[in-house]
Amino acid sequence: MEKYIVMNRKDGTGSRLFSLVNSMWASKRIFGTIDNARFLWDESRIGIKKDFDPTVRDFGNSIIIAASWDKKESFFTKNFIQKHYIEAIKKQSSMPFAQQCSKSFEKLKSTFLGSSSQYLTVEIHYVTELFKDISGDEYRAEAAQCWAKIDFVENLKKMQQMAIEHASILNKKYGSFIALHLRSGGAIEMYEEHRLKNRQSTNHAIPYEYALGIINENKDQTILVIGDDVTSMRELSKIVNNKNVIFVENLRNIDKYTNLELFMYDVVIMSQAIKIYGSHSALTKLAFIINPKCEFTHLHQQINKQIRYGWLCDYYGKLSGLSPAQRAFSCFSLFLHGEACGEDPNILLKYLNEALKYDDENDKYRIHILNIWLKQGKIDEVDNFLKQILNTRFDNFINVFFSKYWSGKFAFSEVFENFTSHASEKYLHLSYLAARIYEVTGKLKDAIKFYKISQSLSFQEVNNNLQSIKDRYIEQLENEVLDLKNNLQLLKDKCVEQEEVNNNLQSIKDRNIEQLENEVLDLKNNLQLSKDKCVEQEEINNNLQLIKDRNIEQLENEVLDLKNNLQLLKDKCVEQEEVNNNLQLIKDRNIEQLENEVLDLKNNILDLKRKLQGSAKSRIKNYLSYKLGKAIVENSKSIWGYISMPYVLSYIAKEHIKELAKRKEKLPNIETLYDYKEAIKIKEQITYKIGEAFIRGIKTWYKGGLIRFIFEVQKIKKQHINKV
Repeated sequence: MEKYIVMNRKDGTGSRLFSLVNSMWASKRIFGTIDNARFLWDESRIGIKKDFDPTVRDFGNSIIIAASWDKKESFFTKNFIQKHYIEAIKKQSSMPFAQQCSKSFEKLKSTFLGSSSQYLTVEIHYVTELFKDISGDEYRAEAAQCWAKIDFVENLKKMQQMAIEHASILNKKYGSFIALHLRSGGAIEMYEEHRLKNRQSTNHAIPYEYALGIINENKDQTILVIGDDVTSMRELSKIVNNKNVIFVENLRNIDKYTNLELFMYDVVIMSQAIKIYGSHSALTKLAFIINPKCEFTHLHQQINKQIRYGWLCDYYGKLSGLSPAQRAFSCFSLFLHGEACGEDPNILLKYLNEALKYDDENDKYRIHILNIWLKQGKIDEVDNFLKQILNTRFDNFINVFFSKYWSGKFAFSEVFENFTSHASEKYLHLSYLAARIYEVTGKLKDAIKFYKISQSLSFQEVNNNLQSIKDRYIEQLENEVLDLKNNLQLLKDKCVEQEEVNNNLQSIKDRNIEQLENEVLDLKNNLQLSKDKCVEQEEINNNLQLIKDRNIEQLENEVLDLKNNLQLLKDKCVEQEEVNNNLQLIKDRNIEQLENEVLDLKNNILDLKRKLQGSAKSRIKNYLSYKLGKAIVENSKSIWGYISMPYVLSYIAKEHIKELAKRKEKLPNIETLYDYKEAIKIKEQITYKIGEAFIRGIKTWYKGGLIRFIFEVQKIKKQHINKV
């Protein structure tokens, strides 16, 4: 079976080309050739919105070179497509590149080649972030070679050549230059819904205040500024007014080229810089890996947050002519950085209100305003503001509040707890939002509670949601009861197994007692003591078995009662038409009853689990150190005890070894047992410490270990007396 390395990205041009380079690199590393590299090319997004159209740049008051999803024929020659394009792959026969890495590329290689997977799917990652056995220098050198082997169509090759020529002119004139990439995109532009989803893409975009900060810190360097927001870039060039700062628009005419051609130009000319300042943008990453000689500084990750916050504060007032979208993003960046730096909440509110002036349709600013008020204890203001929002922007606000990141996580999950913790009967609108939060997070009991509180609101869905959630909650409880029944049966089976083990252990103990009586007749007193202890232990075991039987019987009766109650409810619902009118009352009573019985079941099962797992005290007292120490202490009380001590200790040691050899079941970790904290104190007792000392002495008897043991016993006794 032929195996392939497949580029699998469906988003922007930069991400696709970056992943394509990585797939070619991996193919060369694994197979020694790029011939096994393939690429998928999803075209479903092309043309679904005007911002995906490579010819559209007019977005209201701004000219933007927006993202475009072109067909593969706009990128590659027919020969390259025929050789490397693959229409589809089967998910079950593919292995994800990043998830299988184990920090070793050689391990990934051997795993893939030895697996039944036909495809290794590659996405957008710096390879050096995944594998410790790949150096950055060798990766980027090889990635540059792979980039050079991509057979682009003629117009894109011309754009690459033009970019290289322009970079050469800059290098000859200025010696070298720095590239600064100001990405806007989904986190900023008004046509993008991503900007509504809290912090999503904020590490991809760059506020223009950073540009002034970088320019100010590199006064002696020539800086090439590249960006997709043409209108804001033109305004920035007027503000900067510095001959050492060159704007890419002065090097190529945007009216002459498509968005894809401009993309190719920007990537290549940026790659020719000695250093790139940028963000998490794939365009910047691509420029960085195709030229191993340039450096890269991630403005969000490698510049101190206090410095960045300083830039935002210092330069925000100087950029008043930027587009509303850029100004709103700058305000949100001020809020995020101020929050991270411990800024005064009233100043944070100022940033958020300023952002609303520029982007009034963005409810994420309102959500953060509400969250700050909650932290300040201004609950009345929150409920009143929520009333206004829900009555005027219900659908927009709710959709934003419960939006999700690409990962599937709720974008505003960070504020959920603050909202729910302040909800009460006094605040109906806050209670309604809390009910929605509890509903989407699966806490149905709490959702029911707060839907009831907010029932008087005019939102039609309150009563509908309440009825639906109650039905779901009953079903949830019934499923939980079913699971508990299954667990109970498993525990009952374990109890039977444990009883057999106990019977076998008792039988072994009886045989050992008989053997001891036959072998050591002169130790009757000690044997009698052992017999008494065995009888006592047998009584304990019998009592424990009675308790277990009673608990199991009690649980079975409770489960039977639960079944009868549930069956009674069903019969009444079928037989009596009047029950339909009282369904609400019956459901509430059943919910409370189910909850109480589930709680009782859980407590009983927890007790059973503890008993099945055993006691940590018993475990430690069964250690050889404790057994030997106890025997030494007890036998040292009489002359006869001293005489018989070697026999007793020898017997204890042999029996302990036999017990260990016969034990089949792996015991649970002693730290997990319920009485571990109390049990660990046994190791500090004189009995345990003498037993430990004796074992150390026996192990080194040929070096005088037993003599040292005698002195160590005296030391242990003194320490014990001092503690007492």
